[in-house]
Amino acid sequence: MFREIGWINPSLVIDELTLETMKSIISFVFLIFFDISFAAILVIVDSRAETENLCQQALNEAQSDNQCPDEEIIIQRVNGCMPDQPSLGTINALEKYYAGQVNAFVAPPCVDELEEISRLSFFNGNPVLTRTPVSIDILNIDEFPNVVQFSPATYVGLGMALKFLAGKIGEKAVALVGPAPVDKNYPIAQGLNDYLKANGNATGITVKLYCENDGSDLSFASNKVALKQSTKLIVIGGDFPDFGAAWDALDISGLLTSQFFVVIACTTPTDICSAAIQQKITSKGGVVFLAPVISNFDMLNEGIFADAMPDYWQAQKNTLFNEFMALYNACYGYCFSPGKNYKTGRNYQQQFANHTFTNAMGTSLFDGGGSLIRDFEVAAYNGPSGNATTVMSLKSTPIQCSGTLLCFQMTAYDNGSSYWTSPRNQQVDSCILAGDCSNYFPYIIGGCAIFFVLLIFAIAYFVRRKRRLNMFRMHWKISKENLKIIENKVSGMKGKSAGAGADTLSSKRRIITSYALLGTAKADFIALKQIRKIRWTRPELKFLFELKQLTHDNLTRFLGICCNDLEHFYILHAIVERASLEDFVLDSEFNMDATFKSAFLRDIIKGLTFLHKSAIGYHGLLTAKNCLIDANWVLKLTQFGISSMIHEFAKADTLKPLEMIPLQMYHTFAPELLNDLEIGKNYPKGTVAGDVYSMGMILYYVLFRQPPYDRYVMSQREVLDEIMKNYLQPEVSLSEEDPLLKIMVDCWHRDPEQRPKLRAINQTVQTTFVSAKGNLVDQMIKMNEKYAQNLEKIVAERNAMLQVAQEQTDRLLCEMLPATIAQVLKNGGIIPPRSYDSVTVLFCQIVDFPALCAKSNAEQIVTFLNDAFTLFDEIIKEHDAYKVETTGETYMVASGVPNENDGRHVFEIADVSLEMREASYRYKVVHLPEFKVRVRIGFHCGPIAAGVIGLKSPRYCLFGDTVNFASRMQSNCPPNQIQTSEITAMKLFDVPEYRLVKRGIVHVKGKGEVNCYWLNEHVHENGNGHHPPVHHLTSKDKQSHVLMSIDKPPTREGRRASLIEKKLPIIRAKTPIEKKND
Repeated sequence: MFREIGWINPSLVIDELTLETMKSIISFVFLIFFDISFAAILVIVDSRAETENLCQQALNEAQSDNQCPDEEIIIQRVNGCMPDQPSLGTINALEKYYAGQVNAFVAPPCVDELEEISRLSFFNGNPVLTRTPVSIDILNIDEFPNVVQFSPATYVGLGMALKFLAGKIGEKAVALVGPAPVDKNYPIAQGLNDYLKANGNATGITVKLYCENDGSDLSFASNKVALKQSTKLIVIGGDFPDFGAAWDALDISGLLTSQFFVVIACTTPTDICSAAIQQKITSKGGVVFLAPVISNFDMLNEGIFADAMPDYWQAQKNTLFNEFMALYNACYGYCFSPGKNYKTGRNYQQQFANHTFTNAMGTSLFDGGGSLIRDFEVAAYNGPSGNATTVMSLKSTPIQCSGTLLCFQMTAYDNGSSYWTSPRNQQVDSCILAGDCSNYFPYIIGGCAIFFVLLIFAIAYFVRRKRRLNMFRMHWKISKENLKIIENKVSGMKGKSAGAGADTLSSKRRIITSYALLGTAKADFIALKQIRKIRWTRPELKFLFELKQLTHDNLTRFLGICCNDLEHFYILHAIVERASLEDFVLDSEFNMDATFKSAFLRDIIKGLTFLHKSAIGYHGLLTAKNCLIDANWVLKLTQFGISSMIHEFAKADTLKPLEMIPLQMYHTFAPELLNDLEIGKNYPKGTVAGDVYSMGMILYYVLFRQPPYDRYVMSQREVLDEIMKNYLQPEVSLSEEDPLLKIMVDCWHRDPEQRPKLRAINQTVQTTFVSAKGNLVDQMIKMNEKYAQNLEKIVAERNAMLQVAQEQTDRLLCEMLPATIAQVLKNGGIIPPRSYDSVTVLFCQIVDFPALCAKSNAEQIVTFLNDAFTLFDEIIKEHDAYKVETTGETYMVASGVPNENDGRHVFEIADVSLEMREASYRYKVVHLPEFKVRVRIGFHCGPIAAGVIGLKSPRYCLFGDTVNFASRMQSNCPPNQIQTSEITAMKLFDVPEYRLVKRGIVHVKGKGEVNCYWLNEHVHENGNGHHPPVHHLTSKDKQSHVLMSIDKPPTREGRRASLIEKKLPIIRAKTPIEKKND
């Protein structure tokens, strides 16, 4: 280059110098005046100046990672790979070498200059860092010891990965197709072809077909035919300039349909390689991508390329990705050089053997020969919008070089995907490979077309014939056996008004005085008296057949006619129970805003338009009462298409109304239809113009919310006469320009031909209510949205109420049954009856209760018993006892059942009896303060039987002689005393703290003479309220204890005095009143 520059002429104008010349001059001056012998010079052979920026960024990262040497690395660039100047890069590289201005080269991207510079490195010793896939010759470490491969993928790696993929599907032959070399590049298909042919024995794969495509239509056509007759495994290079066009031209979708296994071989990651054909991939296709996996690479680091080479990156992102990444890694790798030998490249390649570095481009691993190796993946797409799924992973591991190429080994890992067992992996039909499959498709299409034409003609014939037969079968005729008339009793209560609340709107119902039951379906009907039998004509049959077939969202369904079987003639339509338009219009509490008016009028127009275009042709009885609104707020027209038929039958005296037709009904009919009509006894004929007139009346109803002629002070008959004679119209003020009022008045034009069309009325309604967007359903949704805002709160409140009710139910159940028994029954269990060896049963009766009842009313008696028994309930809660039941003034308690408490039941009942008596002392009757409440208490212990009695109202009942004995103890006990049997007393004597007095022999019914005892006190010397440990006394102690008792029971005051004298504390449970006072 210096030879080309020569000496600088001072008079040379600076703008005539090229950029390359200026750089060379600066470099030359720099070499003269500055000593740069300590620096390493890295020369990039590339015509793009931006490559220096990207290389400098790589060196900066390496320096920050402490990978660079102490001496400086200077980046220089020379032109290369210019199509119009062959071998320019090689010449510039030689000049740098002979000028002593280079220590290493970043090889150019074109294959020819790359090979030339690589061969020169064998002699000059300069390291060469390649950045594009190279031929397998350059990978020979003996002939190119100074060349280090930095391309993201090599053809050796692709070939080894293809070996495992072919073995997975059981193929040993492959067809390769790719673009022809352009600008001396090295296409993927060519590289694979060279490698597989040179190493066929090692890979076990034979190249059956190799196609180079020059991009012409002829080339694509020949490749397409050749591929279909080659082998099942087809490998297509992913480096086509326009892959989308190549996909279509090679008919890859057709190959997939024919069960060929298509592999797209890539040197870029799968996401980048598949970008051009993403939308062409279908879920049924068997295409897979064989692509390198760049470990630890973050796609966010693409910004490095965009910053360093913005013009190239934005325009050629997918095609230059590999080259830019390799350039970055090459510059970083030069700084990384494990041997730190930057200025001489003798066996430079070996410095990288088995080494790894990680930078912004991910992790780079070198094989045993010093070339960069990558892992590979086999990825499949699930449709155009799906993500790539890795169905096989191929791991590369460095090893000691075997020969000159294989310096790594590859291991395949099947990810367990069902992809390999799917139907797409079946064998290709032999006729497809042989190219002699006969194409019967056109014949099949032609035959199918003829068949369908004949089928259509046959269907049309049978449908027409069926319609003709159905007309005479009279499906609309209803037999009297299937019809039942229901008469409702009409009360004076009017229909529910529609207020502002959603609940009121949804619950509004019209009054139906009578309806028909047709099977299980309800029906509205018109009933007339049939005078003579009707013989239907063919036109009438056809009309009724068409009426039966009529269906529309804004029409009720015509169900049929019952005639000739009864003395009445019935015309039935499906019932709509909510309300009629008249009900809503005349309901002053119903807020009919613009949304309601617009929706109602639109529905009427839709229904009328459908009727006018149908074979029926008219409505005939269009009134506000015959416009019904269903539960979905859809207005439906009813009683349509029958007025002309009734008119003719009534005129011929075949039918007549059961009662006079209301005169107000005639107010909505066109005057020309009322002429020569027998008012009150016949219906008018139906016409399109008459429907338009009636539509005007409905407009008046909706807009003014009153009947049309209510403003006139005349009778109904006078109004009707004025309509017929003088063409009377409702009063309307047209002072304001209102198009809807104007078209309403036009509907009443004397000349039926001058009345507006329904289309014009519809347009006017649309224009007038343009702000009322949406239908009634939309409005109901908005109302429900407001209502739903409180729904969660309401649900929470209801749940709380349910919880309270559940708790109350549980408490009530526990009042009826013991808690353990109630829980078992709630869980669906069964309580079998059983016997208990020892249970204590107590009865407590209120004394003088009949006298109290005589002085009290029912409410006072119930209040007294409730208060008294509540006191007893609170006492029982503090003990291991169970309230069995209350009968009148008697209270029954048991302990030891159903929970057996190891003999403590006697002491529990003893304490309960003492506390109940103590509570009765303190209790005051509210309405009779002077009444002293006294109780008699008796208890006895012994065996019983127990079980649950009843299903709807279960009770836990006790049976046995013990219950009867306890009852006798209570009934034979004086007031304010606690009496027990001798057996029970003996158990209480085991605890000295219980003070009992022998009453003596008492005659007990059913038992004879019984020795009884009175329980007076429970005194605890230890000062606490708990039961002391039970210690049994000897018979002598018991006898001594009994002898200590006196025959006469002491009074209450005497007992207390005795206890005070002995200085013993009196321990008993406090009553609820005492607790409250405390």
